[in-house]
Amino acid sequence: MPVAEESRFFPAAPDETYRGLVQAARELAELKAVDDFARSVVFAIRVTARTPGADVLAYVVPGDGGCHVRMAETAGPGSHLVAESDRLTALLDRTGELIGYLHDRRAPARWAWTRSD
Repeated sequence: MPVAEESRFFPAAPDETYRGLVQAARELAELKAVDDFARSVVFAIRVTARTPGADVLAYVVPGDGGCHVRMAETAGPGSHLVAESDRLTALLDRTGELIGYLHDRRAPARWAWTRSD
């Protein structure tokens, strides 16, 4: 059951964004599943070894001038969504850094941030 959703716009092509998202998930979370056709990944984030954390579905949505990465997390019992949200933000930041590198090999991508609960 989704309990929170985060979204960030990246001014990059969907395939570039997806590659950055997959790499960021590999670096910063426990990657569970990858779907290249749907441009989606499922990964787990854990706050501590004693908390259940959350599984997160992240997917790329093409749009005008770039695309959005949307993340919907499914919390386990007793999960700490605020701390996990910080990890989602770090993962989105890393995705942007990787896209900036993939896109023009210079500065990280610029993006707009939106969040809905």
